[in-house]
Amino acid sequence: MPDHVNGTGRQERIEAAVALVNRAMCLAESEGLLGAAFAGDLEKAIRSVRAGIKGKSHTKAQP
Repeated sequence: MPDHVNGTGRQERIEAAVALVNRAMCLAESEGLLGAAFAGDLEKAIRSVRAGIKGKSHTKAQP
């Protein structure tokens, strides 16, 4: 089954994006208080997106 059908490729892309954002968070934190606040906002956004992805994985895709 192709990756786009079984979701494997999608999950790999999501994980790669999360890794990239994590690296950006590390750089932001190294910039001081403003960077740390930005990194905190990014972390909240990642958690929100992950929760949404997990919630959708149990439902059928909508057209």
